[in-house]
Amino acid sequence: MSSQNNITKGKVTIAGFGPGNPELLTVKAYNALNIADIIFYDDLLDASYLDRFSAEKVYVGKRSNRHTYPQTEINRMLVEAAKTGHNVVRLKGGDPLIFGRGMEEYDHITREGVEAEIIPGISSAVAAAAEALVPLTSRGLSSSVAFLSGHDPDKLDVPLADTLVVFMGASNQKELAQLFIKKGYDGNTPVAVCHRVSFSDSDTRRYTLSSLSESNELLPSPSIMIVGQTAASRAGRTVRRWLYTGSRLPAWKNTDGALVHAPLVSIRADYSAEPANIFNCDSILFPGRNAVEHFFRYLAHHKIDLRAVLDKRLLALTPSASHALKGIGLYIDPEFEGSTEEGIFRINRWIKLGGEKVLLPCSSVGMPELISTLKGVNAQVDCLTLFEVIRNPRPVRHDLGMFSGVMFSSALSVSHFCELYGGFPQNMEYRFSDTGAKELFIQLSGTSESNSVSV
Repeated sequence: MSSQNNITKGKVTIAGFGPGNPELLTVKAYNALNIADIIFYDDLLDASYLDRFSAEKVYVGKRSNRHTYPQTEINRMLVEAAKTGHNVVRLKGGDPLIFGRGMEEYDHITREGVEAEIIPGISSAVAAAAEALVPLTSRGLSSSVAFLSGHDPDKLDVPLADTLVVFMGASNQKELAQLFIKKGYDGNTPVAVCHRVSFSDSDTRRYTLSSLSESNELLPSPSIMIVGQTAASRAGRTVRRWLYTGSRLPAWKNTDGALVHAPLVSIRADYSAEPANIFNCDSILFPGRNAVEHFFRYLAHHKIDLRAVLDKRLLALTPSASHALKGIGLYIDPEFEGSTEEGIFRINRWIKLGGEKVLLPCSSVGMPELISTLKGVNAQVDCLTLFEVIRNPRPVRHDLGMFSGVMFSSALSVSHFCELYGGFPQNMEYRFSDTGAKELFIQLSGTSESNSVSV
């Protein structure tokens, strides 16, 4: 059947999801998912991320000996879905054309007269190299790189390359190291093994081929193995990692290192409050990003035209609030970084708040310190409760030895952290975006020696 003359109105897009972290999904792949009718997705990706898309989801993942469907059945389902007129996305971990059978599926689909497209993804090999600070090529050290499948060392034909990247070899690390030495690689050749690349619980270990061939402390699957001189440890150049415990990563990052998202709290919306106080205020003061986002969702929920609040003075107390307002086309002046009290006094210098009716969108906990400060400059404050901060019912417990410090966004995240980890390790740095969080930390830890930053 000619793929040129018998194209159906359905289409299959074979897209790479990347190594697993949704932040590494390409814009083109996201757009394809957004208009899909059916998504057939693989293992090795964050499936919960797909909940935001309205398409039907079908899991067809494969791992080791566990195959949900044989490849022939996957091919059949893709073609059948497209021939019934559906817009289909076949979502694969990493890149579809690197050990992903992407071209095999593409060829089958087009032979059946169905239009197909391939969208590349960030390979876990590239993500591992970036995470471990291992360049795959480097002037004077590596001018060639080879990608290998390590699931069967006995059948592996080891190429001559300066850098080897091994996929699917986690269960054969010792055998692979022995094989590479046998094939002529020096036993002192550096090795980096990267586990769960791009995820918050990722880990990297360093070996030489000789030490790896004898080691009993190996990282499990999924892991990427990088062999070559560029894999040597870079002393003093390790990226500092911070555990961020808020419900979402901040849109901008004010820290000296990488943020790893480990949410200890989540946000539950509550739009039941009556909207009358919105129309009676002079100013609306947004203390943070959640206040901005839930305020405008609240307006939509109550079918309040946006123009009804544009005659109010809009104020941003924090950079996160200012950034969120800019995201919807509202530019706030003045902008500010500092403590809550400093922010109010600075705003008051620009705009006299005395006698002003100030609406404060906030959580169910309220903001007593902020309210007290506002009343201190003779402002009349009216709180609008829009959301509740609750505990994350399924927190992930991390190895704190992998982190330089922890960032807290609320008092609840501090108390939950204390319960989850049994206290606060003294060799870590702690930072706070909320005064209440810092005060509770001092109370629970018995120390005041901690840095505080505005996030």
